[in-house]
Amino acid sequence: MLNIAAQRELSHTIAMLIGSVIRENYHTTGEAIDIGSYRRGTNTDDHPDIDLFFTNIPHDAAQGFMDWTSIDTFSIVSSWEGMQDLADIQQLDPILSKTITQSLQQLETMSSQVCFCGVKAWRDDPGVVFMLSLEHPQYGPLKIDNTLHYAKSHFSIEHVRRFDNSIENITKRYGEDRAQQVLADIRRLKKAVKGESKRQGQPDRRKKVSGFVIEALFLYQPDPLSYDEVISLLNNHTWPNAEEMKLPENIQEQEEQLIGANKTLSDVLHSITRGGYETLKTVAARESKKI
Repeated sequence: MLNIAAQRELSHTIAMLIGSVIRENYHTTGEAIDIGSYRRGTNTDDHPDIDLFFTNIPHDAAQGFMDWTSIDTFSIVSSWEGMQDLADIQQLDPILSKTITQSLQQLETMSSQVCFCGVKAWRDDPGVVFMLSLEHPQYGPLKIDNTLHYAKSHFSIEHVRRFDNSIENITKRYGEDRAQQVLADIRRLKKAVKGESKRQGQPDRRKKVSGFVIEALFLYQPDPLSYDEVISLLNNHTWPNAEEMKLPENIQEQEEQLIGANKTLSDVLHSITRGGYETLKTVAARESKKI
């Protein structure tokens, strides 16, 4: 059983340390929002990410801030790992470079092994992500993704709120053990889907199923579904009138909430790609044989 309280305390501490730097350098008052599965207790990686989200970050050049919206870091360095040379970051965005350096200094109060991993931006995406990592003396290796988002809101923030409310309601109605079982079932399906979506050991973006979709499969109804119920629903699901062909080939920006929004199973499955749907069907067919 995961110690979710301990994970949340750790992510909160890291958020406070990095958040203090960002508030000072970007002159904001907002707090970090942890949108990651580590805080929700649905993480499956041996070396998990802590995903911190900062909204309403200024990006006006007249005020001395950099706007990364038009930049695609892959086109600059031809690497999915992003820009990893701090000297290049300093040239493009001195405030971000300063923020990264000071964030590392803050994390050194927790660990003697901290490092900068890279900066990523995607063209037309309103923000930039800087990635750090540390070796925690108790919890081991942790990656920390920090998103500086220019807008005031984002899908993931509301998803986290709805997810938390759902788990709290399950705990109140059915007890802590039932809530823990739901989280364990989500992690189980996430792990199976992640394994199926890889090709030659590497993630295949076309077959990926986002974690928020898997969480919604268990929580889109008022009462939580069990693992066997989700697998059965997926295994028996069919699309009417060639609806499957209307699914996108690439992952789109999610806007509609799936938890606590009176959605159907098909509504949830409309939030994945055709390849992602095939991944879920393959996993469901295999898992149904174990039921």
